[in-house]
Amino acid sequence: MENTETGENRKQKKKRTPFKELEKREKILRVIAVCMTGVVFVSGVVSAIYYPVFAPDYPTPNRLGVSLGMIALGVAPYILELIIRNRLSSFLLIFVYIFAFFSGVLGCCVDLYNKVGWYDLLIHGVFGYVGAAVALWLLVVTKNYRGLNTFGAVFLVFAVSLMLGTLWEIFEFTMDSLFGNDGQGWPITIISGFIDKGSTQIPVDSGTIVRAINDTMEDIIMNTIGALVFSVHLLIHRLTKKNLLLGSAIDNFEN
Repeated sequence: MENTETGENRKQKKKRTPFKELEKREKILRVIAVCMTGVVFVSGVVSAIYYPVFAPDYPTPNRLGVSLGMIALGVAPYILELIIRNRLSSFLLIFVYIFAFFSGVLGCCVDLYNKVGWYDLLIHGVFGYVGAAVALWLLVVTKNYRGLNTFGAVFLVFAVSLMLGTLWEIFEFTMDSLFGNDGQGWPITIISGFIDKGSTQIPVDSGTIVRAINDTMEDIIMNTIGALVFSVHLLIHRLTKKNLLLGSAIDNFEN
């Protein structure tokens, strides 16, 4: 009898809660998440069509890839929900789509990356913060968050965000190497056969392509700052027991 009830309970847990049965606050969060999804998805479609057709000579070669990424991001979470037969956290979706809006829609579609010199650094800072939020979500859904002490939870969230930032830099380097993108700065071709190292000139093969390390290091530093800000946010929440929005987010992650 107990085994039968357990099986029935598991089936009920896997059942996706209809929208009309959600609590009022969850309905509002869900509507916000869906609206942001629509903005990201439509922007990706428009960008994927506009730039190859009407502006094929635009100087940013990775724009089509970003557009396709936004399209995929617009449908992937909801396909995943159908597969797992449960709703993803609305708070999580909002965190992710805020980043997608500022990085994909404003950064690439509106071209703020090229129009505003510091915008790329800002986005990497936001990426660090959102990455830490994703790490917190993982801790909560795997039932590990409540059992961790404060400093253990803060450390893991910070470390996972740094890991995500590193994986992103590896992704950018791979795309630049394979497709000639400019994610880690425009390539510089050595023509003279020498590069300067202090007061010394080092011979290199003429035609060698190099990239400045500044862009990568600045991105990593900003990602670290974003992760640190979230970690301090979480630390204050845990020590003071105040909501600070994180309390509501964690409750949403658990439901």
